[in-house]
Amino acid sequence: MVGSLAFPLVVVAGTALLSMLRVSGTSSGMLRSYAYGEGADPALIAGVARAVRSDEWLANTPAAVSQAVHDFPVVNPGIAGGADMSVLPEAP
Repeated sequence: MVGSLAFPLVVVAGTALLSMLRVSGTSSGMLRSYAYGEGADPALIAGVARAVRSDEWLANTPAAVSQAVHDFPVVNPGIAGGADMSVLPEAP
């Protein structure tokens, strides 16, 4: 029984630890260049933020933030004049 729970427990513990340390694999640091111009991202731990992940940093992350600002409506008036957020899998 313990052996079958070992892997899920390690994954949960690792995820919790990385979350507490505020470590993620996001490329939202790409937005920094738009907000502050060129320069090193002080939150970057290793590597570089990749523009190829624009689906995340240009669309999904702003949609999730907009959802939070508007108290998580199904139809968000802050996106394209009223986007149906139930069709976006990454939007909360």
